[in-house]
Amino acid sequence: MKCADKIFFGGRVYTMAREGECFEAFAVIGGRFAAVGSEASFKGWDAAERIDLGGSTVLPGMIDSHLHLSIFARTLSEVYLGDCRSIGEVVQKLSERASTVSEGGWIVGGSLDDEKLIERRMPNRLDLDLASSNHPILISRCCLHMHAANSLAMDLAGLTASNEDSGLFETFPDGTLNGILRETAVSSVINIIPDICARSSDAKNLLARTLALMSSRGLTGIHCLPGYPGESLDRFSLLQELRREGRLPIRLYMCSSEYPSFGMSTGFGDDMLRYGFYKIFSDGSLGARDAAMLNAYSDDPGNSGTLFHTQEELVSLMRKAYDMDVQIGIHAIGDRGVEAAISAFEAVYRENEKKDPRFRLIHASVTNQEQIERMKRLPLMIDIQPAFATSADIDWMDARVGPERAKYAYPFRTFIDNGVLLAGGSDCPVETFDPFFGIYGAVNRQAADGHPEGGFYPQERLSVYEAISLYTKNAAYASFEESIKGTVEEGKLADFIVIKEDPFEIDPKRLKDIEVEKTYLGGELMPKP
Repeated sequence: MKCADKIFFGGRVYTMAREGECFEAFAVIGGRFAAVGSEASFKGWDAAERIDLGGSTVLPGMIDSHLHLSIFARTLSEVYLGDCRSIGEVVQKLSERASTVSEGGWIVGGSLDDEKLIERRMPNRLDLDLASSNHPILISRCCLHMHAANSLAMDLAGLTASNEDSGLFETFPDGTLNGILRETAVSSVINIIPDICARSSDAKNLLARTLALMSSRGLTGIHCLPGYPGESLDRFSLLQELRREGRLPIRLYMCSSEYPSFGMSTGFGDDMLRYGFYKIFSDGSLGARDAAMLNAYSDDPGNSGTLFHTQEELVSLMRKAYDMDVQIGIHAIGDRGVEAAISAFEAVYRENEKKDPRFRLIHASVTNQEQIERMKRLPLMIDIQPAFATSADIDWMDARVGPERAKYAYPFRTFIDNGVLLAGGSDCPVETFDPFFGIYGAVNRQAADGHPEGGFYPQERLSVYEAISLYTKNAAYASFEESIKGTVEEGKLADFIVIKEDPFEIDPKRLKDIEVEKTYLGGELMPKP
């Protein structure tokens, strides 16, 4: 007689290995799927525990291929500005927080979308001074590529017009800094903010709470990206401690903007905590208008964005990681940023064609057909963020890049039809980490309220199976872990979720509303936060 630790039965178990493949039951032994099949196929099995799924649906555990864990953890204590519709509202919220903080204490806010403000601009330091001149203030745009500081924060960071003439710093007409900081310009401010995760016990508790929240929404794996400039694998040791304490409910693939030390290469670690890839920035963001474009922005003539490296620098940065057997991911949003990234991948790969480097092109928000043709000739996949096709981006994309280029904005269907593999992520806290909202975005390409009618360039919509694959088997492939997770199959880690509704049967508009009843990691039920 065969014996199992647990047998789950009475469900709709979608393996995601093949479209439409669905069974009723499965067995778990030693934290892995031992068999999957009909209820009848397990009648001869003995089990320590039998669990009736009661008709619920089972999917593989969800994996987010692009998430900023430390930044999101910090946002839990920040002033949320995502619902502000005027600079006055921003000032009011920051002022209210300042009234609860001792003089000299920092006020940090995030998630602001200046496109939704009636002024259609980022607040400057004088605006922020109205909230408080006795508290240093820093706020961040929702894309995390543009920030604003008040005068006190600028002074504490030692930022003056005389020593900062980079294009990353904006100025008033008289040449003085206006407090708006792009990209790495914010580093000197962030570096002097007391880290809310500075003490180990605080950090562990905050990270544990954050991960538990993500687990409750069905995430069993995340590819953890560095946060603000200068942040690297700074949470690796704390996550190891959480694991030893039995408080790590999600498997982590840790990525860095620095080269790994002591000869570590991609894959170092184990099934719970593993070193991932080296991240390089090619350009900025569309929201901040510093994503590098081949032609000027349609709503900002004369500005075509910024490449952060020369082509030679980009190739050199990539080559070093490639020679270390480290997977490479390049952030590239504008079509000129994408062009630079593809050319660098081509140069390094043609010099030394390794068997399976799995290059990762991150975002590829605006591209073109010629670039896609080059992509599919490389061992390359794209980390996409389907929620971008639901966000404010879709309201201003035509104006920002023009309708011809906008046809190639988030072209998910075109990528797949051309044989380019996609992995799904959220870029949290830029967008919600909820994978079902991402799945909704890939299928519908509409904001949460259902606009635009029919979807944003609806020819680029994906099927429900393709959308779920982004967060399961495709994301597992992105981290070289397709043999151990991403599908419900014999021998793989028993990471799965139980949901009441069948995503293949409900109205696609309701995908974002799917509730996760239970999340299992290695066959063990994860506690709710």
